[in-house]
Amino acid sequence: MSILKKLIAKTSREEDRQRYIDKNRASYLEELAQINDNIQQLKDSKNPSQTRLNILMRRKERIEAILANEI
Repeated sequence: MSILKKLIAKTSREEDRQRYIDKNRASYLEELAQINDNIQQLKDSKNPSQTRLNILMRRKERIEAILANEI
């Protein structure tokens, strides 16, 4: 019986997560666009900060994973 309860709880959490992602998809896409703009500005600058670029790339990967529902 406890396995069934765990399965139901897991399914419920997955459904809740999917609803949250769907509800906030527009803001995720907006943030992704801003990050892409910032990355491009850094790449175009004369002295791009590699640390800042790495941080932005990690944030971009995380948001893309959220939108792809991999997290």
